[in-house]
Amino acid sequence: MTEVAESIDATNIHAASTASNGQVALRVARKLGRRASYEVRGLWMLSQLAEDPTVIGTAGFRRALRAEVQIAREVDELFTISSELAAFLQDVGRVERPITVLPNGVNTDLFRPQNASHIPRESLGIGSETVIGFFAREARKFEGLDTLLLALSMQDNPRHKWKLLLVGDGEIKPHLLGRAAQLGVSECVISIPAVEYSDIPRFYSAVDVAVFPRKRELVTELVPPIKPVEAMACGVPVVVSDCSALLSPAREGAPILAFPRGDAISLAEVLSDLRASDSARRRLGQESRDWVVKHRQWRTIGDTLIRTLTSPDTA
Repeated sequence: MTEVAESIDATNIHAASTASNGQVALRVARKLGRRASYEVRGLWMLSQLAEDPTVIGTAGFRRALRAEVQIAREVDELFTISSELAAFLQDVGRVERPITVLPNGVNTDLFRPQNASHIPRESLGIGSETVIGFFAREARKFEGLDTLLLALSMQDNPRHKWKLLLVGDGEIKPHLLGRAAQLGVSECVISIPAVEYSDIPRFYSAVDVAVFPRKRELVTELVPPIKPVEAMACGVPVVVSDCSALLSPAREGAPILAFPRGDAISLAEVLSDLRASDSARRRLGQESRDWVVKHRQWRTIGDTLIRTLTSPDTA
């Protein structure tokens, strides 16, 4: 990294999570007499905590969190993925400094509505049904998919048939498929492994509504997933639980729909309304796409980063 930074005469060395990346960037910056910045995109130890509450008492948990706090204090400029995560670092980690929020952004040229010929509905065994989609590279317990399955089992309008498309991996998937069998909806569930990054927009465009029903955990309150923004960019209406990080786009004006986390009845009602109105889904999808193009495309996020790093106040 030192040689590259010298060859391009870099004025700032920037790194993103985890803390080990930040430590390298800081070390190189100090060696060369340059500025260093760090971007906290998540705190992986909090994901571990959501899976196993006992880790909070371990030396590894404390060491990992301490490393994140330490690098956040030492760099010249600090960024986080959400205002909630910024507040956590300031309040819990005593990181007493300004923090700039760089929210999730997407390449809106890649993540966009697809032509009908590129949408794999037929190959997935989907006909005219309304398709509810859930996407995660690795589904975890805190995703709340049991709430989604229960809500879908309450969809009782025979005129509006539905399918659930689960895209991604994760150790909980066998449990979820077993739960679908218990609820009597196995024939409505389509489960496929994680797909190549360049293919993701095709699968978003195969669904009519994308749902992210996360449970309340510290990580879900602080760290927003990127998948809802990707789905919106593809013109797909998005429904989320009311975890604070998931609601951050709504607070900025994004047209997402929300329900109380863990409340399968409320989620069932939201989905029933959307399934019954093609026009409402199309309107929400277009408004979602427009909002992402205006507020969350890479160029916009990058401009915020560059503007902060080149501000006279940070020179």
